[in-house]
Amino acid sequence: MKTFFTQNKVLVWLVIFLLILNLSVITTIVYTKYKQAKTMKLPAVTMRHPPPGPGIFLKNELSMSDQQFVQFNEARTKYQARARELNRQLAVIKKNYYDELMKSNPDLHVIRASCDSIGAKHVQLMQETGRYYLEIRKSCNDGQIIKLNTFFSSVIQSENRPMMHDRGMRTQSGRRGRNYRNNN
Repeated sequence: MKTFFTQNKVLVWLVIFLLILNLSVITTIVYTKYKQAKTMKLPAVTMRHPPPGPGIFLKNELSMSDQQFVQFNEARTKYQARARELNRQLAVIKKNYYDELMKSNPDLHVIRASCDSIGAKHVQLMQETGRYYLEIRKSCNDGQIIKLNTFFSSVIQSENRPMMHDRGMRTQSGRRGRNYRNNN
């Protein structure tokens, strides 16, 4: 005598498989919700070490004392404010330059004056960078000055490299950016 179950063995096994699969999915969902609820009841974890702030890399690189680091931060803050303002002014001049350049009948005198102004702002920016370097250097000892010179040289070299067009990065092969340290 053939019953429904004996005639449809494949169908019965498929239903059993799907039932087991559904039970495992439901069990997983319930377990995940339980673990999330349990985790949310735990107290918040406090960080033992605050994330490094600006200038920490250079402080560590030069082995600065706390007093030297305070002087460095003051010089850095002043430099960044002045450099930010010069870069803002530079952006305005460049915008005016490009606007004039794209006119149907551009005024060559305005274009030349804009180029001169851009050059003058770059000169001011380089002068500010030089003052910043000298301000930091004043608080360094001879050993720190050697490391500071190495750091500044690497920053200047990395900023003078052309951008890589395929990745949009300022690094070239073999170098890993501004904070790369060669430990040779």
